Amino acid sequence: TTMGKLPLHLAVTSKPDVEVVKLLLKADKELKRQNKSSAKAAVEVADKGSLPLHLAAKMGASEPVVVALLAEYPAASRAEDAQRKLPLHCAAEADVEVGIVTALLAAFPDAAECVDATGSTPLDHAKAKGAAHAVQALLSRFLSPTRPTLVRARAVPFLDPWVSRGLLPPRGLARFALLSA
Repeated sequence: TTMGKLPLHLAVTSKPDVEVVKLLLKADKELKRQNKSSAKAAVEVADKGSLPLHLAAKMGASEPVVVALLAEYPAASRAEDAQRKLPLHCAAEADVEVGIVTALLAAFPDAAECVDATGSTPLDHAKAKGAAHAVQALLSRFLSPTRPTLVRARAVPFLDPWVSRGLLPPRGLARFALLSA
């Protein structure tokens, strides 16, 4: 991998239309097919160890752009940057659309529980930044009836009466719980 920026890296940081990203991915495949390039743009690392998916998440690219990058290189959802942040950490800090967080969680569900170099989860970052969209999307992951012990472990004990019975608490109470925990 290189530490420079490819056109795809630059494009995803400028909130492009999904068609621009698809064209860059297609051009990259064509260059590789013609043996004019050994690189694959979706897996090339830019400065600070970021893949295009990290950059798209940090810069608030659209959901279709994130989905296109995930389709090209699904393993990017599991890749850590230089600060050991996954794309989900980056998205949570940037308070991106709920759909982006949902897409990243679908690609790597356990990302919600991964910690970065500072020991913070994506939820920790979202709460610290006041990122309501990301908190909402991550909250739905943590309040899943199949994960009640995780919710209790995440320091929101007053939600336990609902969660222990496999129920979701009222939306306003759940949002307050995460923002005040």
